[in-house]
Formats: sequence, C-alpha cells, structure tokens
Amino acid sequence: LFRSDGFQLNEFSIKRKLNLYDNHDNFKIIQLPEKSNLVIGDSHSLSVWPNENYGISRNDGKTLHGFLKLNMDLSQYEHIIFYFGNIDLRFHLARQSNPIEATKDLFKRYCDYASNYNSTLTMLLPVEDESRKIPKSGQYKGQNFFGSIELRKQLRLEANKIILESGLNYLEWPITFLDANENLSFDIMEPKQSVHIRPKYYMNQIKKQLKLF
Repeated sequence: LFRSDGFQLNEFSIKRKLNLYDNHDNFKIIQLPEKSNLVIGDSHSLSVWPNENYGISRNDGKTLHGFLKLNMDLSQYEHIIFYFGNIDLRFHLARQSNPIEATKDLFKRYCDYASNYNSTLTMLLPVEDESRKIPKSGQYKGQNFFGSIELRKQLRLEANKIILESGLNYLEWPITFLDANENLSFDIMEPKQSVHIRPKYYMNQIKKQLKLF
C-alpha cells in the first residue's frame, strides 16, 4: 500500500515492526489528534517545529512560488510557522531577468499572505560554500544551484530584509552558523552531502541551549 505522494505504508510498518493491521489484513484507521497550531514549509520545515502542540505539513521540494500559487486557506489554525524560500534561492531567483526585483516581489507577496494569519516567518539559511557536494536528489536540472554565491547571498539578504521589515514575527538563525567566509558552516549541515542542518541545531534545540545561559 502507498499514498499518492509515494509514502510506502506497508514498508514503513514492516521495518518498524508496527502493528498497523487488523484481523482482516487491512490497515487500521489511525486517528491522529488535530492540532490548533501548524508548521508548514518545504523539507527544511522540520528544523523549526517547536513542540508537540504543533502539527507539521512538510512539503519536500515545494518552492515558495509554488506554495503561494495554491493560496491555501489556513484560517483554522491559531498560529502558523512558515518556512519556505530556500529552494527558490538555490535554484530559481538567480535565473530571473531581474533577480533582485523578483526576490522582492516574491517575499512581499509571502509577507502579504502570512499577514492574514497569526503567523511567524522563518528567515532563509545562509548560503553554503559552492564546494559542497550535493546528491542528485538535491539537484535541479542536474545543477547544485543557479547563480553565483555572491548573487545568492545578496538575494538572501533582500529576502530576509523584507521579512524583518514586514512587522510580522520571525525566526532567524544565529550568527554562529557562519564560517570565516560568512557562508553556512559545513559543521552545521548534515553529513552525507545533505542540504539541511543537523538536528542538534534545530530551533527547538537552540532554545533549550539558550536556556542554559
């Protein structure tokens, strides 16, 4: 059995030795509690999930541009944490005829959409050094990124500035994520060529660490 998004429920059950079947070899209906708060974003969104009071909608590969086109109604939630945009920065914004204006337009529309809700936006991660090896699953049209690192850094600053000046709540990553060249430190990123940060640096872990000081 599998879902339309490719998730293999049967394989998931067998590998984890879960009892998801009833006596008729059918999957049980699992009722998950609905949450009044939500984290929604791309594959990076797990890194800003705060606690069990939040549901999470992780949409791997979904760009901010694609998400905004959906114009989803999320009014049932009391608070929403959004985390989109890293994919747009890596692959799409630098390919526009005017990358800076395209970035401003995209993130202004993002802020306008989020302002309809009690929401928090997550600022974009720093850009990593171009020597970082990326698996094919993380590439787009066979490329690790589009645009020079200098341009993508500039676009990131523009995007984060718009979020900062929007008046909305926001989450930002600590300056300690930067290496000597002001790139995202490889030590912060997951091993095995992943584009994500290590779980120990997720936002909820950062908050716990800050409480120690």
